Amino acid sequence: MVDPVRQVVEAQAKAISRGLLSMWTVYDKPKDYPDATVARRFEIEGGQERATDDLLRASLEELRRVFDEAGLYRIMRAEDDEPHIVEVWL
Repeated sequence: MVDPVRQVVEAQAKAISRGLLSMWTVYDKPKDYPDATVARRFEIEGGQERATDDLLRASLEELRRVFDEAGLYRIMRAEDDEPHIVEVWL
């Protein structure tokens, strides 16, 4: 099993090496995981956002610990975000 902090750090580093911005969006009970909190990674290039296959499933507290230990910064959800979005980590 891969350490989630290491998984996040490695995913961030790979995106940076390709000149991309990488962000993790945390969702509370999205349609495809109605009983869970999940984080999905997106890459942004030239103003275009693309979902990746990277996904973490854990409690909100555990996800926050992972992203904090990985050195990411939290941005609270915007009013016009999807209702299931809790926050974003960069």
